[in-house]
Amino acid sequence: MTGFLAVDGRRVPLGQLGPAHCIVRESLSVPPGEAEILVVVDGRESRLSVYLPDGITADQPRVTYQSLANHNGNARS
Repeated sequence: MTGFLAVDGRRVPLGQLGPAHCIVRESLSVPPGEAEILVVVDGRESRLSVYLPDGITADQPRVTYQSLANHNGNARS
């Protein structure tokens, strides 16, 4: 499995992916907002639109996300 977080015009490699958080392999700062998780397994790519309620901070590789797939615009509440 290969995973990336597409955010702020970048594809950031993931070290770990959980049901409500991921671990990024690069240090970066991004404000709260929308992003996309891309996972490639056996050559097949899956995408999940997410909201990063806390954004990403350069000193914290753990990033919390909320799936936008089953929300009706209420992901930020």
